[in-house]
Amino acid sequence: MSRIKVRPFVKDDYEVLVGIWNQIYPEYPSSIQEVKYNDQHEDPRCKHARFMAELGGETVGTGEYYQLSAWFHPQKFYIDISVKPEVRKKGVGSAIYEVLLEKLAPLEPISLRCRVREDMTEGRDFLEHRGFEENFREWESRLEVSTFDFRPHSGLIESLESRGFLIKTYKELESDPDRDSKLHKLWMEINEDIPFPDPPTTVPFETFLDWMRFPGWLQDGFFVMLYDGEYVGLSNLLKSQDDPSVSTGLTGVRRKYRKMGIATALKLKTVEYARKSGFKYIKTWNASYNQVMLHINEKLGFKKQVAWISYLKKQASFSLIIPTAL
Repeated sequence: MSRIKVRPFVKDDYEVLVGIWNQIYPEYPSSIQEVKYNDQHEDPRCKHARFMAELGGETVGTGEYYQLSAWFHPQKFYIDISVKPEVRKKGVGSAIYEVLLEKLAPLEPISLRCRVREDMTEGRDFLEHRGFEENFREWESRLEVSTFDFRPHSGLIESLESRGFLIKTYKELESDPDRDSKLHKLWMEINEDIPFPDPPTTVPFETFLDWMRFPGWLQDGFFVMLYDGEYVGLSNLLKSQDDPSVSTGLTGVRRKYRKMGIATALKLKTVEYARKSGFKYIKTWNASYNQVMLHINEKLGFKKQVAWISYLKKQASFSLIIPTAL
């Protein structure tokens, strides 16, 4: 059997890295530009390292550990391991995992988290065999834009406007010198209430600005609800370069303005934008116990897909927001 070599990632690996990802996840394509941008604009607090696995001289897998700015803890890490389907069950995933543990050891992690789609049984078996336990589930839901019926929701936006509410795009708000700081505060308040197994943390303002400059950030697909000059809600769309669909970044409303139809109104604007722009689907993810947002999405016609499972391994036996395959 050919010897498996796991080495550090170098800048010439981006093409292979993205190729492996897109082979495994054709429904969630990425691009070299997007991965490079994320690498270059990480929150300085967050530790991140990536590795490449070679078998018989061919690069066949990748692995990384990292931390999330919005749920940061200095000793909690997320891992991802991806292996080409044709070379699985040859020890590649195991070799990557061992290197990740070795490199993480000096950082004294207290937990590892990894996310895998429910129907990816090889990945689930791999994690469970190594002591990971299911900790959290999310539903992926999709809306077919071309068949969406606006009629059941007619009058909602007009009713809100008659009460002083107004929807503007991110681009339309560029004349407001405090736009980005207001959005940062709004985003952070909403993030505090997002169902997630780890407690939320404040994202540095500069990191938040970097998010909004991401290549797939759609300025005309970012909608903000205003009331008397206050930013009270938002819903935005993101696009990967090679994906005919868009994904919801975040939809949320300040606590005192909830249960007024604002989230639904904002999502209607995203559907309108997606249809005009020719996108096929809108994808979104919600925690399995986020009943409010799941109900809103279901009323709009979003259809549940396969669930995503977040696995956790605590240090005693020993959180991934991106998919994993072995």
